[in-house]
Amino acid sequence: MWIGAAQGSGLTLFARSDRRAPGAQVQRLWLHLPPGGGALRARLYAAHVVRDERSLEDGALELLVDLPSPDLITWAAMPGVRLLEQSRCRARPLVPPSSPT
Repeated sequence: MWIGAAQGSGLTLFARSDRRAPGAQVQRLWLHLPPGGGALRARLYAAHVVRDERSLEDGALELLVDLPSPDLITWAAMPGVRLLEQSRCRARPLVPPSSPT
């Protein structure tokens, strides 16, 4: 991963290694990308880690991603990027609530 980070290919390397290592520690959470964060979005899609996406009125994006902890720390340090708890996210839940029987 360190080599991938230095070369800007860390997520691509992760996507490849994740397929080979089924027990890899991966977290699913929402990332908030600032308006104009299209290049960041493209990097996440290229790494095949995006599971859902929502556009906000101000042009920002919220992406549900599966990433290992070290990559989450890297993303959280990027300008304008925030890690969101699912309950704080404006996006709707992936699974609708069950109805009472």
